Amino acid sequence: MEKLKDMKICNQDEYELTYRAMAPDRTIHQVVYNNSKGKNGYIHNKNYTEDDSFYAPYLVYKIGEKVGVNVPETELGQILHLNVDKDYYRDSFFESSIVYDDNLGDMKGFRINHGFSHVAPEVIFSSYLVENEGIANKRREEIRGRATSQTVDDYVNSYIYYLTTRGSKPREEYSKTEIDKMKQELIDRALFSLKLGTHSNFDVTLFNHKDAKLDPYYLSSRNMFSLNVSNEEWANESLSKSDDEFKKVMESEYIPQYGLAPNVFVPKASDVVKYIFEKYPEQAKKSYEKLSKFTSKDFKDELDNCTRMSDVHKKFAMRVFDVRDKEFAEIYQEHLKSQTR
Repeated sequence: MEKLKDMKICNQDEYELTYRAMAPDRTIHQVVYNNSKGKNGYIHNKNYTEDDSFYAPYLVYKIGEKVGVNVPETELGQILHLNVDKDYYRDSFFESSIVYDDNLGDMKGFRINHGFSHVAPEVIFSSYLVENEGIANKRREEIRGRATSQTVDDYVNSYIYYLTTRGSKPREEYSKTEIDKMKQELIDRALFSLKLGTHSNFDVTLFNHKDAKLDPYYLSSRNMFSLNVSNEEWANESLSKSDDEFKKVMESEYIPQYGLAPNVFVPKASDVVKYIFEKYPEQAKKSYEKLSKFTSKDFKDELDNCTRMSDVHKKFAMRVFDVRDKEFAEIYQEHLKSQTR
């Protein structure tokens, strides 16, 4: 972490830049201290004039807050900040989302790390393979050279394994109820990502190498709702397409984070959603009911509050939300019908 000197900042009474740190998305962000909240947060800013992706963490927070997915508190701010790799201040593009991370501590310029450590998703999966030799050999061969290295089952199984083997008690003492609760949260996050067309990173936090807990859902993809797209001509052309053609645009833009069976190279998001309903029906049903709490009207209201977002980005985001909302509803209804056959 590099201490920043000669701080200049908008809203000087409220914020102060403190240091640079690696965020859960594995990129370096500058950290801002909010004097009124007494909290540190990562700054997610825009990179160029037509880029509205700085709104993405904020929208994830507002949606996650309503549907019950654990996401870090996020607010919008206007902060004049340093270039990440330079020693000078930028004089534009200062619109930002500020993502407050409890792991940064609540003291200005000081990261609390007494006994705490963070385990990244790729380490969780690797540990799962290393410690389960029978699974490891087969899975390493299957995932070699594939664009999507983890399946939904890999994701669920590896996290549950890690949380129960590094928990506060021996693995065999975890009840079915406790494991089902973990599984529910993991499926909540998977369907949340699929509906929003995002990828996420969330570590497992350890205290003295045990007491494993899931960190909040942390957005790791900048292309949520294509807010990072600067080509308005492409966006408008896509918006003019029929729903079927627009779905093809979404399929190319929002590739699922987790795959299906190893022989399926890059599945459609709808295929992954269907698989989750088939393999984890109880959790999927509860997740669908949670996600349904955030309606198309709710989303429009949130976009209306994004006063600096371009109209094209708003229309594109609304179209993606509505298409995916309809797609989820159809899959859910088909699932209900299958249960009565």
